[in-house]
Amino acid sequence: WWATLPAFVPGDFDAYIAVFSNNLATMLIAVGIVVDKIGSHHTYDYMVPAVAVSMAFGCIFYVIQAQLKAAATGRTDLCAQPFGINTPGVFAFAFSIILPVYYSNGGGVTGSKFDLVVEEGAQKLAWEVGVMANFVQGCVEIVLSAVGPGIAVAVPVVALLGSLASIGLTFLFTNSMQGEVFAPMVGFVPFYMIILAIYAGVKLPKIPAMILPVAFGTVVAWIMRRDAVATEDIVRHASDLVGWTPPMLTFSAFGNLAKVAPYIPVVFPVALTVSVGTIQCREVAAKAGDDYNLRASMLGDGLATVVAALFGSPFGMTVFIGHPGFKAMNACIGYNLLCAASFLVVCLSGMAG
Repeated sequence: WWATLPAFVPGDFDAYIAVFSNNLATMLIAVGIVVDKIGSHHTYDYMVPAVAVSMAFGCIFYVIQAQLKAAATGRTDLCAQPFGINTPGVFAFAFSIILPVYYSNGGGVTGSKFDLVVEEGAQKLAWEVGVMANFVQGCVEIVLSAVGPGIAVAVPVVALLGSLASIGLTFLFTNSMQGEVFAPMVGFVPFYMIILAIYAGVKLPKIPAMILPVAFGTVVAWIMRRDAVATEDIVRHASDLVGWTPPMLTFSAFGNLAKVAPYIPVVFPVALTVSVGTIQCREVAAKAGDDYNLRASMLGDGLATVVAALFGSPFGMTVFIGHPGFKAMNACIGYNLLCAASFLVVCLSGMAG
C-alpha cells in the first residue's frame, strides 16, 4: 500500500512552495509575537523544534491516509490533504492566553522596577500554560472526531464552506497582502506572476510555476535591500542562532493544568473551530474528487496538536486550506513529504531564527 501513489510528481513542487511558505510565515509571525513573552530559550529550544516534529507527524499522517485510500480504491489521481499550523489559533492563543498570563504574573516591567527573576518566571509560566492549553485543545479535538460525521451531516455544506472562505480571506490573503503593500516590487510582481501561471497558464516550459516568482522576489529584495525585508544586518544577527537544536519532550507544563481552567473559554472555541475547519477542508477535498475519511482527518489534527504540546509548542496544527488548488496543480503526496523534511531542516538547524 505504501507505494500505490508516486512519491513525487512535477505538480508537487508548486504545491510545496505554497504550503511551505505559508506555514513558515505563520510560524515566524508566531515567534515574533511570543518570543519576548515566553523567552528565547522556550521559543527556540522548545517551541520551534516542536513545530517541526508536529509538522512532520501531520504531513506523514495525511500521506499515509492518501496511500491507504489509493490502495483501497485503486486510484492514482489522489492529492493528499495539506497540513499546517492553525493560523487563527496562533492569534487566539497568543493574545488571549500567553500574553495575559505573562503580564498578570509580573512580566513586561521595565526601568528601576525590573526584576530578572520575576520576568523569567512570568515567561516560563506563560509558556507552560500555553503548552498545557494546547494539549487540552488537542484532546478536545480527538474527542470531537468521534462526532465529526454527525456534524457534517447536520450542518449544510454551504454554511461550512462560507466560514472557511472567510478564514482564508481574513487570515491568509489579508495577512499576506500587508507584506506585499509594504514592499510592492518584492510582493506584488510575484503575486501577479503566480496568478498568470495558475489561471492563464503563462509559465516557462519544464520549470515549476512557483520557481520564477520566488526567484524574482528574492533577487529584487536583495537588490533593493529595504529595511525589514533583506539586509546584511538581519542575516548576520540570524546567523548567530544557527546550530543543531534537537526536539525535546517536556512534561513540566502538566503541573499547571489547574491554571488552564480560566482560559477554557478560549481553548474550547478554538478546538471547536479547528474541528469544524477540518470538516470544511475535507468537504472541499471531497468536492474536488478526493473523499477522505472525516473521522480519521479530525483524529490526525488532534494527535498532531497533542504531539506539538508534548514537545513544547503552544500552537495547534490542522488540515490546511487549499486542497482543490493543489489538486489542480496535479500535486500528489510529495509536497507533504517535502514540507515535512523542510520544516525539520529549518527548525532543527536554527535557521527559523
